[in-house]
Amino acid sequence: MKNYNKILIIILSILIIMALTSCSQEKRSNNQLNIDKKALLTQLNLGEQTEIIESKAVDVTGDGNKDNVILLGAKSDDSKSSFRDNLLIIVQESKSKKYLKATYNNFSGYEPKLTIKELTGDKVADVMVSANSGGSIGIYHHLIASFKAGKAKVIFDANNNQGVKVSGQFIPNFKAKLNFIDLQKESLLDISINKENYIKQKIYDKKGNLIKRILIRPYANPFSKLETVDYDHDGQYELKGIQQIVGSSNSDEISKIESIWSYHNNKWILKEVSYDTFLLKYSIKQKSNPIATGYIKKIGEHNENNYILLVNKLDNTKNFEGIKLFINKDTKLLDEKTNTKIKFKDLKVGMKIKAHHSKIMTMSLPPQTKAIKIIVTNK
Repeated sequence: MKNYNKILIIILSILIIMALTSCSQEKRSNNQLNIDKKALLTQLNLGEQTEIIESKAVDVTGDGNKDNVILLGAKSDDSKSSFRDNLLIIVQESKSKKYLKATYNNFSGYEPKLTIKELTGDKVADVMVSANSGGSIGIYHHLIASFKAGKAKVIFDANNNQGVKVSGQFIPNFKAKLNFIDLQKESLLDISINKENYIKQKIYDKKGNLIKRILIRPYANPFSKLETVDYDHDGQYELKGIQQIVGSSNSDEISKIESIWSYHNNKWILKEVSYDTFLLKYSIKQKSNPIATGYIKKIGEHNENNYILLVNKLDNTKNFEGIKLFINKDTKLLDEKTNTKIKFKDLKVGMKIKAHHSKIMTMSLPPQTKAIKIIVTNK
């Protein structure tokens, strides 16, 4: 009886191992390709910093056989960062094994993702990549490419990523006039929900009269979200995009645009556009400015402004990017030990600091905000 039980256990163990192996192989064949990274990079003449971000087995050339679709990108100096530079789509044809490439200049971003849908109406799947720019209010970069009949063609690039183009101006009584350039239409938008800030910024007086009429103008940012939707339920997917319209600054959101785009005759056609007005706007009220404590990870300059990247030592999250603090002439820099003022050039990578910063922070990766006071607590 004991021998029988042993044999039964061995048989069950073998069956379980076979089942797990089969599932693993099926998953790899459908989603995660078994790719020789070293051979791939050598063949494509790419650097060692390049890594395989994602890969799928899908027919994107239209010959009925699954092609290898591979998303590549170069790692940054920070091994923990999710930022990838030089993003590149590679398609290895199923029969010829030839490599097809698609990208555009300066295509990069955080946490890039691969989407494969039929977007052109030719019954052949297309390849889309989306990546967070890390810039203000969460703008995303996108690329869409077609590989039909073994020919790589970028059909959505940085220019398409601008979305619906909007210019505007502030007008009396806390209103903004918006010009939807693509539609050749104008519209008035009630922005009184933000009037307290506009009065503080001296754009309006308390009666709604304009004080400043120059330079500060509302405008639309590129896509903050772009997703594929089968809007007509005909098998061809469209693009649904979200953009923010901002007023006095990128932190001053006054409206959102929602748009639907369809690809016809080798170009993207704008099919539907809507925008909203805030009736109630959520905001976090704080009695004092927030404080961030951590180590200086990076010091640099962006758009002629000095900045430091602060990393919280208690946060060990894999993709944690820290906080980007911008420093100007009004930022106070102090040494806690000597209780004296210091200069920006005295800040060094590795210093532990306590930073008092603005309540306004972008939704980007990493989040960005203005530093009000920085205290060096440990050199």
